Amino acid sequence: MISNLRALNAAGTFFLLTALVLTPVSYGYINPAPGTNPNAQVQHNIQQAIVSFDVTALASLLKSLPQSEIQQSFTLENPFVVALTQAERCSPDILELLIAAKAPLVESAGGNALHYIGYFSELDNNLNCLQKLLQLGADINQQDQDGYTPLVKLLYSQNEHAANLISYMLKQGANPLIRSKSGMDFLHHALALQLLYSEQLHFLAEDDPLYFAANKMVTTTQLARKLYAEYYAEQERTKLQISKSQ
Repeated sequence: MISNLRALNAAGTFFLLTALVLTPVSYGYINPAPGTNPNAQVQHNIQQAIVSFDVTALASLLKSLPQSEIQQSFTLENPFVVALTQAERCSPDILELLIAAKAPLVESAGGNALHYIGYFSELDNNLNCLQKLLQLGADINQQDQDGYTPLVKLLYSQNEHAANLISYMLKQGANPLIRSKSGMDFLHHALALQLLYSEQLHFLAEDDPLYFAANKMVTTTQLARKLYAEYYAEQERTKLQISKSQ
């Protein structure tokens, strides 16, 4: 009886954490009602062009609309967040148009567009957006209001290609030693997630889709720890070489 209660409690905790913390937020938008204010209509039209990755339509909108209306629409919802969480695939051309229109790379919560890498299911789409955002000047070590870097947020994304994307980000200068406001760095987050999901494997049937998802996260966190160890070792080798050359 006690063991059954423990299992239910652990499973309940897992579902709650997954729903509130680990599952990416859904960024849906609603068609503006008739008679709504012009700024909301402008925002909707821009979002529609972004989501449908219609480069021609977006370019036309950004060229024809007054800058004041465009900038006001950007304050209602960051267009980079829309491009990275609502569109079916990445469009580097869309990202370039947004930069040209002075869309802010940094959002109100302190994070930047790179914090939303990992929403696309295909690796190439994520890599294309990641590469383009870095080319456009996004800070790979930007911290959001909780102190999370894009690297840490990617770890929580549950994307099946997270390990590949993390490896790429590390090669591009992402620093896993940066600590969030909780005092945790990338390794601490990887360890916490591995512990959480490893625990769930004991209470889930192997044919349960949640077991499959949890097992993938355990594998991802193990690879993340390996990448962290390689990064740290390389940093130490570099320090030693500098020390010897002095």
